[in-house]
Amino acid sequence: MIDSELVNRKISLIIDDIEKLSEWKEITKEDYLADLEYRLKTERLLERIINRLIDLNYHIVTEEISRQPKDYYESFILLTQTGFYDSEQAEHWAQLAGLRNRLAHEYNDLKDNHVYDAYQSLLSELPPLLEKLQTEFGELEQDKEAERKQL
Repeated sequence: MIDSELVNRKISLIIDDIEKLSEWKEITKEDYLADLEYRLKTERLLERIINRLIDLNYHIVTEEISRQPKDYYESFILLTQTGFYDSEQAEHWAQLAGLRNRLAHEYNDLKDNHVYDAYQSLLSELPPLLEKLQTEFGELEQDKEAERKQL
């Protein structure tokens, strides 16, 4: 059974981090690339956001289709089996698993301009995804409680 409290909490934490990232959305790529402090803060916030999305994926996939993803990438792909999104969307979001690994393990191929592009994209793409996650998996217990009160 989906733990709607967990889903709501993770989404709330992601939203908090998105709001922090949003404070810098007007920063040009040149300014971003020139400022180590912005880059470090952005990388850490992105890592936290992606980790929480992966946590949500694992929880939803495990509960909905009774399957444990073999890795972070697959956690996004398996969400298609819940009907949450199609394979094209899954592939798009699964790319975050690679970014997360590069951020967490400080791989040499981490390109600051790619991180900038990723965070700029996520600022617009994540809110609708989070809203859909909230609607489909986060409000379950609240909806049941409201129904009970109406009876």
